[in-house]
Amino acid sequence: MKSSKLLSIAAAMVICCCAAVGCADSSSGSSSKTENSSSSQSSKQDSSKSDTSSSGSSEKDSSASDSSQAAKTNAIGYDVNSSKRLYDGLKDKYGKSGYRLVMKSTANMSSEIFLNIKDGKVSNTSKDPYSNRTMVYTGGDTSLIFDHTSKTYTEEKVTDSKRKSQNSDLLFGFTGDFIKAVVDDKNDVINEYYKIKSDVTGSEGTICFCFRGNDGGFAQITVQYDGQEFPILFGVTEITDCDENAINNAQEIYKEYKKQ
Repeated sequence: MKSSKLLSIAAAMVICCCAAVGCADSSSGSSSKTENSSSSQSSKQDSSKSDTSSSGSSEKDSSASDSSQAAKTNAIGYDVNSSKRLYDGLKDKYGKSGYRLVMKSTANMSSEIFLNIKDGKVSNTSKDPYSNRTMVYTGGDTSLIFDHTSKTYTEEKVTDSKRKSQNSDLLFGFTGDFIKAVVDDKNDVINEYYKIKSDVTGSEGTICFCFRGNDGGFAQITVQYDGQEFPILFGVTEITDCDENAINNAQEIYKEYKKQ
């Protein structure tokens, strides 16, 4: 997939692995679902042991293989059929007021993202061993890119301000209709899958929001575009209210930087 179709907030880095163990990528249901499928095959192979045992196991596996029938075994009592979506809880809390999202990956390189979003404005700092930059967009037809290594900044032309804002909003900007929820008992996580808005990103796909089963905490985001070999994984470290100062006062904060 061409880089122009990737998330604008991920353009400066390659994230190959997540920081939160157990969250499924969007191309597969969940490890819990996969195990149940394997268990079903195993039970069929052992069906000669007992007709009663085989019948009971088959019924259990048939139910478990359907993600909509996942057992309610997590500590928060999340049920895939009746519980309020945990993603909707994020939207209720941060959808209008804005958010500050801290993400980290420790795969092949140590990288961090600090994303501040509010009212279509964004400040995004990405740090890894090879670069340390902040992109700030407050509206209009340009965004500013501050390079913290060289202490310089450049202006970037913005041709579609609405798309720029939505594409920068990892949580709410391009998340579409709900697809399904899966409870992964083995890893004690809850995965909620949603469609990607192709009119915003330019490509169709799936975005998965992963939450911890023990407390419902936000753990990971997985973005999988159609035709993309590997998903983009964001391990969530922290989510809080937006740091508006990082957006509105960026030029004052970096006033010593020289324009390239």
